[in-house]
Amino acid sequence: MKKLLCAILIVTICMSMLLVGCVQNTGDKPDSYKGIVWTSSDYSFRFDPEKDCKGVYKFNDKKYNIQLVFDPKMVIAYDTDKNNTQLFNADWKYEEKDNLYLYNISFNTEVYKEMKDNYMEFIMLHQEKSK
Repeated sequence: MKKLLCAILIVTICMSMLLVGCVQNTGDKPDSYKGIVWTSSDYSFRFDPEKDCKGVYKFNDKKYNIQLVFDPKMVIAYDTDKNNTQLFNADWKYEEKDNLYLYNISFNTEVYKEMKDNYMEFIMLHQEKSK
């Protein structure tokens, strides 16, 4: 009986370890904030979580209207003026207290030929109060 209980206990512990390993604890995603707008220091990139993460990305005097979709580790930016074509994807994390760091940015250069000259690999966004 003791061997059976030990075996059940071991299986239970192993299963709980597997399940805990699958859960990601990254805190609140950037799209869940209220009352703020995420923006870069030069205002070339900004989005509003309360407006379905819609915003703007500017590159070489061209403005792209975008919508961001976050998952626990990645973000995808869709061009809302071009039938929600993917503009770029990136990894994200929080830096310091109120900064959002997008890194490993990969542009869709097959559709957006002009992005071949865009060497931005990361960007830091900070919080501003929304109007």
